[in-house]
Amino acid sequence: INGAGTLQVTGNSKHGILVEGNLTVNSGIIQILDTDSDGIHGSSNLTWNGGTLNIASAGSDGLDFTGTVTISNGDLTINTTAESQRSIKVTNVFSMSGGMLHLNVAGNDCKGIKGNTAINIHGGTLDIQVSGTGSNGISSDTDVTIGGTADITVVSSSQDGKCIKSDSTVHVNGGTIHLTHSGNTSKGISADGDINISNGIIVINANGSTVVTNNEPSYCTAIKGDADINISGGD
Repeated sequence: INGAGTLQVTGNSKHGILVEGNLTVNSGIIQILDTDSDGIHGSSNLTWNGGTLNIASAGSDGLDFTGTVTISNGDLTINTTAESQRSIKVTNVFSMSGGMLHLNVAGNDCKGIKGNTAINIHGGTLDIQVSGTGSNGISSDTDVTIGGTADITVVSSSQDGKCIKSDSTVHVNGGTIHLTHSGNTSKGISADGDINISNGIIVINANGSTVVTNNEPSYCTAIKGDADINISGGD
């Protein structure tokens, strides 16, 4: 997709855009107003080099790609409101080195960015608003790595939600991270494995309450690691 024009899509029957191969967007404006399923569904890779995307309402996930998702520039806004949706769902690696990404996650058990493998954010501006119960801003089945000039803001009122969640390891070696979570038992940064912080600026405001069930407390925690937490630098 190239040029300065506007593509406006309403997917009354299934996906807004279905791509069996690769999708590359260099410029232009894509407006996906409403879909019965995914906003854009791809069986391979998405490369976003520029242009504007606005997914107003997706019946399922906003972007769903079996391959990789790589964002280097552009301005993308994705709204997800139904239960168990993902604003961006990627089976392979998610990489962001530039551009602006605005994700509004309102449904229960939803994810802003959900990666089955690594999530790497080294540049650009990422703004995620989360309100559904049990929903996460950034969630990976493996590692989450944040560095470079990345500027990440996650504001969550989700009960039992996580701003940044890894089933493996979280690495922060640069960038700026602002996390605000006010839901009960919510977490700012949560990892099943190690959390390694060597550089960058991290600001976390944790305001949620503790919930006691069968005499077992579950806390609202700024940084929670199930293995080691290693801090060697940063602010």
